[in-house]
Amino acid sequence: MTKFKNVVLIAAVGNNGQIGFKGNLPWHNPEDLEFFKTTTSGHIVLVGSHTYATLPKLPNRLVYVQSRDKTLDYYVYMRDKHFPAKTLFIAGGTTIYELWKPFVSRSIISHIDYNGEADTFMPHLW
Repeated sequence: MTKFKNVVLIAAVGNNGQIGFKGNLPWHNPEDLEFFKTTTSGHIVLVGSHTYATLPKLPNRLVYVQSRDKTLDYYVYMRDKHFPAKTLFIAGGTTIYELWKPFVSRSIISHIDYNGEADTFMPHLW
């Protein structure tokens, strides 16, 4: 169970379910990056440790990192623990999307017109 009333899955997904390539997004889409920034600003963003390693700084957001790595805390607080957000955005990767599926109240999927290479794909969630 989670204390958040709004748990939102957010992802950018290529035409064939692609979400990553060699640890990064497989495309460059400034409009979608701005959408992510605007949508998640002022809220909490939860990512896995691999996704976290590739993220730039995310100002005005509290970033939680979930990892199976026993040397990390279950959640790593990157900013003030008393952040006033009520929405938790689940922002990847694949394992995190699968783990949080039961708690997601809505999804925001940006469909990217991309048919190129990928090594990471969006899991079938519904």
